[in-house]
Amino acid sequence: MMNLTKLIYLGVFFILFLSSSKTYGQRVIVKRPARTVVVAPSPAFRVIRPFPAPRVRVTTVVPSGAVIITYGGIPYSYYGGVYYRYYGGQYIIVTPPVGMQVNTLPVEFDKILVDKTLYYYADGVFYLPIDKQYEIVDAPIDAIIYSLPKETQKVSIDNVTYYSYNKTLYLKIQTQGGRAYKVMGTAPENAVSQPEQYTTIEVDDTTYYFSEGVFYILLDGQYKIVGPPKNAIVWDLPQNLQELVIDDKTLYAYKNVLYSKVETDANDTAYKIIGELSTD
Repeated sequence: MMNLTKLIYLGVFFILFLSSSKTYGQRVIVKRPARTVVVAPSPAFRVIRPFPAPRVRVTTVVPSGAVIITYGGIPYSYYGGVYYRYYGGQYIIVTPPVGMQVNTLPVEFDKILVDKTLYYYADGVFYLPIDKQYEIVDAPIDAIIYSLPKETQKVSIDNVTYYSYNKTLYLKIQTQGGRAYKVMGTAPENAVSQPEQYTTIEVDDTTYYFSEGVFYILLDGQYKIVGPPKNAIVWDLPQNLQELVIDDKTLYAYKNVLYSKVETDANDTAYKIIGELSTD
């Protein structure tokens, strides 16, 4: 009886041993995927985010005492430090091209001394006295000024906020005289605010570029935001429109511009600009 019991115990032990040996003999290897890190090249000078540009200043007439100056085959009207250029039935206030010369400085200006050279500065423009005239020149590096035009555009470059005007980058600094702006160099081309996707619209022989409810014109190689041309017809409007009922007629408003829904020859739905909402 004892021998039988021992044989049973030995048999059970042998079975467990074989099972254990089989288990430990098989090694399970779990392959974990290698971590892949994608590193995008980062340029040393990179525009991350341009802020919206303010609307360009326009007028229908120029002052009666304005002087006509033709430069590069383009006539400019100059009066009191302001430069006008005729475009699309209106005068657009622009920055003068580098190289143009004027006989008189603006009424108000600052004297800027950079590397022993005297410049005159007014409303975003630098002048250099040459032969009893004043020539518009590029902004001198390291020049410090205390005011920028309203049309100046904020630009974020590598998480640093600069100010861009007339293709020049300025950095806000603090001086003994208070807040100032230092000329850092030329703004990158992609710092210029321009639409990524747009529709081309012709109104009164003028080409407009329409994108997300905003109208642009291409002037001197740069896109500039302008007011909406009346009677222009567009096919796409931003989603956050405001629907209004005026004189029993349904109209659509976006950024104070009024649109009326119309049918085109192709039976498509389009929107026609009929005016702007009064801000009074």
